[in-house]
Amino acid sequence: MKKRTGFLLYIVLSLFVFFMMESFVSDAMIAKGIETIASYLPLRQEMQKEEEEIQLDEGTHEEQVTYDKVFYPYYDMLNEQERILYAEICANAQAYNDTFEPQVELDHDSIHRVLEAVYYDHPEYFWMNTGYSYKYTEEDICVEITLEFNETIENIEREKEEFYQSAGEILLRASELQTDYEKEKYVHDVLVEMVDYDVDAGMNQSAYSALVNHDSVCAGYARSFQYLLQQLGIPVYYVAGISQDSEHAWNMVLLEDGYYYVDVTWDDASGQTYMFFNLNEDEIVQSHEKRGMSASLPECHGTMYSHLENSFLPRP
Repeated sequence: MKKRTGFLLYIVLSLFVFFMMESFVSDAMIAKGIETIASYLPLRQEMQKEEEEIQLDEGTHEEQVTYDKVFYPYYDMLNEQERILYAEICANAQAYNDTFEPQVELDHDSIHRVLEAVYYDHPEYFWMNTGYSYKYTEEDICVEITLEFNETIENIEREKEEFYQSAGEILLRASELQTDYEKEKYVHDVLVEMVDYDVDAGMNQSAYSALVNHDSVCAGYARSFQYLLQQLGIPVYYVAGISQDSEHAWNMVLLEDGYYYVDVTWDDASGQTYMFFNLNEDEIVQSHEKRGMSASLPECHGTMYSHLENSFLPRP
């Protein structure tokens, strides 16, 4: 344990990125039967001035950890200092330790960027809410980070067992298929079949909401799709941005000849199962726009696996 004394500003940053889905109409694509649903809560901040001596938990540190950029693209976007904090956040999340002292000195913009990278790269941390708080000095240096865990943390081992069991049943069937495309399509079809869009779903920013509770919003669809394909060894990314002027989340997948976009949420809600399956850059920009860190993801120009709706694979 270490002590630091000084004038601290306490800021609570509650991200709670509740993405919302709206219907869209474009010249090339028409999604019918989708209602506009407001589910996005803007960033909330509380600032409190404190003059006190505080005890800081050093937390759990993970030394010399690197993450393959093919599977963890947001980690690859960070600088060296930010990557150290990224690994430290992962270590504390895995240890269920919510409050710790960071090893590196970073300002609040960098803290926000690193937390966003962890959330986007790691759908397996379903017990983490998309929110956090931290304390920092007058010099804008973070001295303590507190992660937010959702209700599953109260009985995490049981909740993990349910999560892995639900995911395992899908993965077992998918693993029997031959190609990455077949596996991708199977996972997509399972989620369309088993998950209902529900803005009031509990923990709807997590993969748990979709895989265990079978109710979620776009973030839950995207994170469950991401988690399952990651487990199958297929590079897949969480994409955050805008669709029809509303916050939204979807995915991109790397197959044999390049990247493709997949929006499981829109495929489920539109009633046209493959309308947003394996799209390229020219197609997706008619309805979706990548924002923030997601704007730095690769463009999608794959063609081999586009518009194969008449696949021989049966629906689950």
